[in-house]
Amino acid sequence: MTIGHSTIAAATSCTPAALHAGPRLYVRWRARAGAVTDLGWSADGRVLAVATRSGAVHLVDGATGQVQALLTEHAGGATAVAWRPCGTVLATSGNDATIRCFDRSSLDLILEADTRGLRAVGLSWSSDGAYLAARVGGVPTVWSLGARSRPLKRRLARCVAWHPTDSRVFVADAKRITSLAIDGKPSLVTLTSTAPIASLAVRPDAGFLAAMTTQGPAIWDLATGEPRIVPDLLGASAEPGPAPIAWSPTMPWLIAARGGAIRVWSDPTAESRWLHAHAGVITALVPLPCGRRFVSSGKDGAVHVWHIDRPAPSGTGRHAAPLTLVAAASAAIAAASADDRLTAWSL
Repeated sequence: MTIGHSTIAAATSCTPAALHAGPRLYVRWRARAGAVTDLGWSADGRVLAVATRSGAVHLVDGATGQVQALLTEHAGGATAVAWRPCGTVLATSGNDATIRCFDRSSLDLILEADTRGLRAVGLSWSSDGAYLAARVGGVPTVWSLGARSRPLKRRLARCVAWHPTDSRVFVADAKRITSLAIDGKPSLVTLTSTAPIASLAVRPDAGFLAAMTTQGPAIWDLATGEPRIVPDLLGASAEPGPAPIAWSPTMPWLIAARGGAIRVWSDPTAESRWLHAHAGVITALVPLPCGRRFVSSGKDGAVHVWHIDRPAPSGTGRHAAPLTLVAAASAAIAAASADDRLTAWSL
């Protein structure tokens, strides 16, 4: 396989992480990929989209690591990729102030949006695939295929999360979260945090909204807008860096990370369990579609697969360098590392 200017290496075994390692995950393939800026699996887990700092976006066969297509070139570098939930359309963004949408089967360009000289990051689709959101120059902006863009809020936003059952967007600035309809009008009261917000996650049944702040997780009941008390926090931190938080897609479990530790709550009001997961800072938490497993990655180079109700990982893969990105499908994990390598493991 060729990604950027590098070729695939033969699959080799990986060394378990020193801290709470599980059985070794099987390596499907490894590649030198250049500087990877984003990863995304198609809904069926067969194709991995790889965005690179060179500007290229590749479609890679998830089983073999072979490049199926060079989808586009963004001048100045590609910044993000996002598959439509149905898996038929891939959106890409770049430093060239464009967002493009491609048909998976024909590879035809079906939408090209000019972001008027502003950098677009953080691509995400609504749950029904009708709308695409990005932060353009820090302002949340939404597109529908074949329609013009619509800025949702003129203020800068730190993060954006879609409502799981309709086309509302939750937009967070420093200490405030607002629920917005596609027409830009507020659809819920504004939620206020006591600490700066780094990331958002909405429970799949739309019952609760969770945010990771510098003081730990915060949770709101979306039916009332009232905050819920989190019994035990991860600890306050003013340090910049990853602050991952996620809900299980099928169960009321909340997962959050700070430093090298993970906490898991079975309910927003229940006591949590500690998982001492990584020797370095955790860079990502990715729930798997089954709902009972999730993946963590860290600057220690380890990838762990966890059963949500067990204290030790069920599988471990490892890079020699810190991991910067991870993406998971139902049967595979892909991760990029600081030494410009890309690895796929089977689950």
